[in-house]
Amino acid sequence: QASEAATVHAWLERDDGLAERSSLLPCHPTSTLSCLASAPGAIVVAGFDHRADRTGSQQFPLSSLGPTPWSIPGALPVPTVVAPGVGIWGAQSKTAGFATTSGTSPAAAFVSGLAALLMEQTIQSGQRIRSSELQRRLTETAMPLDAQAKGDWHPRYGFGAANVQHLFG
Repeated sequence: QASEAATVHAWLERDDGLAERSSLLPCHPTSTLSCLASAPGAIVVAGFDHRADRTGSQQFPLSSLGPTPWSIPGALPVPTVVAPGVGIWGAQSKTAGFATTSGTSPAAAFVSGLAALLMEQTIQSGQRIRSSELQRRLTETAMPLDAQAKGDWHPRYGFGAANVQHLFG
């Protein structure tokens, strides 16, 4: 019904440039995340180079760097997880063709797809999943990258790479 309240989830593109940092003080000096990353329940996704050698750096330098600009008591640090964000082949906007793209947008689309599949699976079992449970499942099943230990948070990789096999295994 039109009179019922609804939760709205929005996507906001930004292009602050590499040198741009939050100008709202006090904020964390290394953070390149926007205030949207601080929203309660947000699942913040960074991109990584999935083609890189696992023994070397898998950093995607254009991906945002955590933690959140401001500390939020009880909130998970962000980014939450990373997903492939370099050389992703996908549909090209406003055409019938395909293109290769890099960035946090394709990484976020990957994790959004995982979240949708997880929500569908949960609904089919007659339950509902809250964003906090979705965050927990993503972080607990994430695959550590580089020298990151399981369960440790990293400002570039979050809790690790979103892991389809472990999320649904």
